[in-house]
Amino acid sequence: MAMALTAPARKATAKVRLTATRLSGLDDPFVALAARWATSPFHSLPFLRALSETLCAAEGAELLLVAVADGEGSPRALFPFTLMREGGLRVVEGLGLGVADYYIPLTAPGFVPTERETKRLWRAVRSALPRADVLRLRYVPRLPLGQAHALSNAAFLTPMGHAST
Repeated sequence: MAMALTAPARKATAKVRLTATRLSGLDDPFVALAARWATSPFHSLPFLRALSETLCAAEGAELLLVAVADGEGSPRALFPFTLMREGGLRVVEGLGLGVADYYIPLTAPGFVPTERETKRLWRAVRSALPRADVLRLRYVPRLPLGQAHALSNAAFLTPMGHAST
């Protein structure tokens, strides 16, 4: 038996327009707003600033921040990355630098894009990044502490495995 979509369900399936912009740095007002969404100390503005001023500098890495907003201009996510050289390759990687256990973009409360929206979101994020030979995301959990984030429905990511010795 086919069921008709209710008005709220139709609205929920409407195409969400997302735009991504590379920010100039940690002093951008978008960063201060996104830091309020932090669910761990690894998302806090002091942590991001300390990482940028110490490990990024020591590793010769450039901090890249990509802001995502919806079609109405409402902030939805902040993706922190680094750009560095490995051998002769330019590598963009989800911010971690061996200090953070997981890569999780800062995500506005209630923003959980569908699988299809996540594809568009990721395409927008990639378009805001500088050219690189490698784009690497490591240790992206689907539901850290049971909470969804901007990449929770990313079909292009493989589930994190667990190993023990």
